[in-house]
Amino acid sequence: MTQLLSSVGFEVREASNGQEALETWLDWKPDLIFMDMQMPIIDGYTATRNIRVYQQGEATIILALTAHAFEEYRQYILSIGCDDLIRKPFQQKELFATISKYLNIQYRYEEEPLTSPKNHSKNLNNSQSNFVLNAISLDVRLREWVEQLYVYSAQCSDFSLNCMIKKIPTQYSDLAQALTDILDKFRYDQIVELTQSIINKPVSKN
Repeated sequence: MTQLLSSVGFEVREASNGQEALETWLDWKPDLIFMDMQMPIIDGYTATRNIRVYQQGEATIILALTAHAFEEYRQYILSIGCDDLIRKPFQQKELFATISKYLNIQYRYEEEPLTSPKNHSKNLNNSQSNFVLNAISLDVRLREWVEQLYVYSAQCSDFSLNCMIKKIPTQYSDLAQALTDILDKFRYDQIVELTQSIINKPVSKN
């Protein structure tokens, strides 16, 4: 998320725990906070309550980051002082739409240069691989590996996912590159969807 927001021009600071989050807020007074509710030292619930104690804290938008999907949890999140929540793994479209809603900002999008049919055909002819990332191509890996990939994707753990990808054997380089391309676009949801389809598939027993 830090990489994504910084890449489009937002000024971002990151905290590794709730105490650091509170200290960063006191020092910086940002317009918006993405508050991970599960943090060490002080969790996101306590950090949110502490920020709301201050009068200036009422002016800061706090959006909870959580993997919980129950409506009852949403109501609890709002009751402790969060303005809204974003469920992990998040999608870019949802993330930017939420920021726009609460900060009342509009985005300017760069238009991609048009590619002539001739050049487009040339690019296709130069393609080094026809590999397609899907449940079938991903299922070549061990079930335990796929399950771990699912966990890290659901957590949006960019570092852990990259470590897993780097350990993929060279004979599966196409798979490694396809997963890297997805991470570069921050589309953790795509990996979650693919891995879920494999995990939920019944295991045949002889």
